[in-house]
Amino acid sequence: MQDKYAIEIITPKNPLKCHNILTDVKKGKIEFTPEFATEFLQSTNNRKNIADFLELLNKRFEITPQEYKQYKPHLMAMVCKREQPESVNHTIADIALKHTNLNKADKTDRDFMVLLSHIGLPEQQAKRVQDLCTKLYEIIPVDVNDIAEDVTKKIIAENQNYAEVSEFVLQELPEKQKKSNIFSRMMNKIKER
Repeated sequence: MQDKYAIEIITPKNPLKCHNILTDVKKGKIEFTPEFATEFLQSTNNRKNIADFLELLNKRFEITPQEYKQYKPHLMAMVCKREQPESVNHTIADIALKHTNLNKADKTDRDFMVLLSHIGLPEQQAKRVQDLCTKLYEIIPVDVNDIAEDVTKKIIAENQNYAEVSEFVLQELPEKQKKSNIFSRMMNKIKER
């Protein structure tokens, strides 16, 4: 699941250049758009640059909260296959908790909460993430076909043995689903492919 939300660093820039780019955004010389956000995250994971970028996003959401949905992939990318300082993780979780609407939630909201549940948040915030994650799993159940497809791709890509695959699948399933016969149904789907 995690890999599909990652934004890889493919055009690295030094931290000072990234700082200058963000300064230009603050001054209005560069427009803050989803395309800009993607390009910026493809350039750096410097803790100060990411904190400043996150501050700009947070201010943007205070003015126009409806933009959260179009920038959610960028927030997810900041915690997907990237290490962030505790303060950045805490801010990302706060933003996600504030802007996730259960009435309009989709699979990416559920996946975002799963990502956040693995980044080592403070106990109280982790509990809020876990509670929201549970509610999202009730609203948007796990699709066995999606998991089977993900696991099949993982087996092919990494040539893993079944013990590792089983561990991967169990990590992807919520506790409630683990108790059912979902694993054997998923393994049958893999065999069919």
